[in-house]
Amino acid sequence: MKLPDFKKIINYFKRNGLEEKRVMLSRDWKIIIIAFVFILIIVFFVDGYVFWKYQMEPYKMIELGENKDEVVNQNSLKKILDEIERREKKFNENIFAPDIADPSL
Repeated sequence: MKLPDFKKIINYFKRNGLEEKRVMLSRDWKIIIIAFVFILIIVFFVDGYVFWKYQMEPYKMIELGENKDEVVNQNSLKKILDEIERREKKFNENIFAPDIADPSL
């Protein structure tokens, strides 16, 4: 297999020098499309590899082991709920503060 001439590829991306200052739209669009296709191919390969990697793993069964019930202290829970109710009442009282009278009247 013959390798491409990299000097020609690099020269293709260079501007034509300082003597020619016009914009070559067709060349710029070709560069954009080639770069987009290159990035798209890389993304497809990475996605395909990740998909293939996870498809090869067998499904793992989850073992629960012993069920340990957590015990909640009823007194602590009651204190927390009372504190939340107290804060809600205080918050609601602050919302309905009286309007400030106009001092110019």
